[in-house]
Amino acid sequence: MFFNKIHFLALLALLCSVVACVDQDFDEPPGAVEVDLPSNLISIAELKAKHVEGQFERLEEDAAIRAVVIADDESGNYFKTLILQDESGGIELKINSTALYNEFPIGREIYVLVKGLYLGDFAGNTQLGGVLFNDDGEQRLGGIEDIFVDDFIIKGESDKPITPNIITIDALNESHIHTLVELKDVQLFIQDVDIPYADAVNRFSTNLRVEECDGDLITLRSSGFADFADDAPPAGNGSLIGVYSVFNSTKQIFIRNTDDVLMTGERCDVDDFEEQEDTERITIEDLRRDFRWGTTVGPDSTRIEGVVISDRASENITNRNMVIQDEDYGVVVRFEESHDFDLGDKVAVVISGASIDEFNGLLQVNVENSRVRELSDFDIVTPRTVTIAEILDDFEDFESTLVKIENATISSSDGTSYSGSTTVTDATGSMVMFTTSYSSFASNLFPTNEVTITAIVGQGTEDQIAQLSIRNLDDIEGGEVEVPEDDPFNVTFTGQLSFEVANVDGWQNISMKGADTNTWIARDFGGNSFIEARGFNNDNDEIEAWFISPELDFDTLSNISFETAIAFWTHEGLSVLLATDYDGSNIAGATWTELDGTTLADASNEDYIWVPSSVSLAAYAGKGHIAFRHTGDNSTNTGTSRIDNIVIE
Repeated sequence: MFFNKIHFLALLALLCSVVACVDQDFDEPPGAVEVDLPSNLISIAELKAKHVEGQFERLEEDAAIRAVVIADDESGNYFKTLILQDESGGIELKINSTALYNEFPIGREIYVLVKGLYLGDFAGNTQLGGVLFNDDGEQRLGGIEDIFVDDFIIKGESDKPITPNIITIDALNESHIHTLVELKDVQLFIQDVDIPYADAVNRFSTNLRVEECDGDLITLRSSGFADFADDAPPAGNGSLIGVYSVFNSTKQIFIRNTDDVLMTGERCDVDDFEEQEDTERITIEDLRRDFRWGTTVGPDSTRIEGVVISDRASENITNRNMVIQDEDYGVVVRFEESHDFDLGDKVAVVISGASIDEFNGLLQVNVENSRVRELSDFDIVTPRTVTIAEILDDFEDFESTLVKIENATISSSDGTSYSGSTTVTDATGSMVMFTTSYSSFASNLFPTNEVTITAIVGQGTEDQIAQLSIRNLDDIEGGEVEVPEDDPFNVTFTGQLSFEVANVDGWQNISMKGADTNTWIARDFGGNSFIEARGFNNDNDEIEAWFISPELDFDTLSNISFETAIAFWTHEGLSVLLATDYDGSNIAGATWTELDGTTLADASNEDYIWVPSSVSLAAYAGKGHIAFRHTGDNSTNTGTSRIDNIVIE
């Protein structure tokens, strides 16, 4: 029947060329060339049955598949690829060409002559392509070359959409791979709300999690080259249409464009999980092993139990995370919202259907707060006494567990406080210890001689494979802290407590407008201490904070140097002033003038980049004071000013 249609269209095209017919249906198949279509039509399922996973098969049978394009490359979410489907299933067709949607748009019926093509697979998905090639010693399946497309593909009728199969996540199986499906009553996992489909800047693909109201999860994967990559999916509940795929054992769905996402209704409350007594306990070792084998969703009716070894009270860990450890193994538990579990609490975590993934290489279980129950308070985890070499040699087993390192020293090239990355060294080696600048002890100085360190083993960036994290200062035993004496003429702010009002001998820290506490506060970032004033997140309508030097003798001093930085760029609120008639108390009654020759950070500088300034004092005589003043408010002039390394000589 199809053979006769092609001959008919060829005759019609010839007649039109004679009588100057105008063909306005550009989607109809070309009829200038007669095509002998094989009589042997096979289904996609029959074609895929010829493939052995991990192998490549060159197809020698004079056969063809007839299918409809259900996904093309128009949006950029697919590249050099068409997804085809017939009544029996779906398959990915690789073509080494772009803008395929012009010839083979969604809804186009096509015939693929399979003789001479190859079958292969990727991560559990069968593919059909045109060539095999060598990729750094590995054989790969490539697409049909552009010049040969017409030899293998015949266009049929257009506008033949396939109705998506309405199905649940749990029911998806191998037979649904590369077919169009529709998931009902789904929504973004709460932690993925407001995250874009993909990274449009770096062109990285992104995985977002979509959940059904009964808690089942599937990965929504999108390419960084998609034209919708920078958009965020709607945060409501509804339906999601897309092409089902897998990545090994992970269920995935790819949308064709944002019209496939219809999640604008009211979100559902994901059902609370099975009661604890209805779940089977697995060990954290089981959980970690299963993840290495490809498990990314918690098995049905399961839980883990452990003791909280992290300390939210010290704020060296975000209050949405905690680390738990059972007999020998540990894992990070990440919550939807802030949790209230303390160091030493024994808890049960129901992981049925929970997302299990890695963040910067660190394994974590993502759960709603209601999935975690306290079993007892208080329990003790005894840290394993180990060397740094032992940690680095067997890092995966030590990850998220409590260890003790004896006869260790702490050092840093950036300063003497815990904040940021420091180095812990014992007789066997060295590794990083990281402390967030928001922790309660970030600005505290670490001991300079040997100590015993109790810490959680974690993981940082790719080039910082393993790292330690102490819970609080009780984790450091022994050693002595060398506290530098304040020098009002050489102020580095070392030892100031982060987020506390800066207190430097000889200097005044005064709020002229706003609350008495609306002054310069100490901060610490990456081991560097400084002070800052800001309107951002400030409760006061007007802000005017002064940091005033002790009395200076300009006849004996020649220079002042310092560094400044800004952020939020909404205004430049920092000025450096000098007065020779300030009496030490009446700021408003003194005559303050701008200090000539200063170089201050401004909107031309990137956020938090330090700008040095060195100013001669030769033009001034007698005695006086120098002041750093920040002005602003909490609505429009919310910029932040920072000061560091003041040297007067």
